[in-house]
Amino acid sequence: MGKGGWTSRDQSDSLIKAIKKQYPDIVLDVSEAKRGKAGAVLSGLNKAINDEIILLDADLLSLNSTEIGKAIKLFDDHGLDCLLLHTKAMNFSYFLTRKLFRSTMCVNGNRITKKELLLDALSIKKANGYQLEVAQNKYLMENNKKVAYYSISATDLGKTAKDGVLKGLVNEYKMWKQLVAYAGLPFFLKQSLFFAREKVD
Repeated sequence: MGKGGWTSRDQSDSLIKAIKKQYPDIVLDVSEAKRGKAGAVLSGLNKAINDEIILLDADLLSLNSTEIGKAIKLFDDHGLDCLLLHTKAMNFSYFLTRKLFRSTMCVNGNRITKKELLLDALSIKKANGYQLEVAQNKYLMENNKKVAYYSISATDLGKTAKDGVLKGLVNEYKMWKQLVAYAGLPFFLKQSLFFAREKVD
């Protein structure tokens, strides 16, 4: 039982109804089971009817629709296969991490890509949890696809901000361990050095 007598299920049902009422044309994919990010995205891809897919993390702050519209245009104008949407760091430590370890940009979950390419990437080797982006990056690099990045003003809320310092650091460690495990450390370092070097604006 949650605050005020509400359960998390009641809150979830209320949110689903609100979304359906405000956006009646949107197909909302709701699952009872926890599928993880890769499983949830795969389920959505199987229902998607468009060739181009936008993936956005649910915890982004200050997302700007004008910037997303521009990103879509840049994706099309430059004939890209994937466009990473590079968010702002929420604090100095995240900024420093991104400067020292470019991998934080490479594995960010905000991107525009082609449905077919993402499905192909996920069909080669099962991706669990946070491994979705590494799976796609590996596929894009191995098949010489055209990738770039575009900086947006939205802020990516870090795990320490969401979960507190101690729990957040533990979750960060688990995430990075999972990311590296997908294709090994050599690929992870290669991705950090060579993936998505071109900036478009």
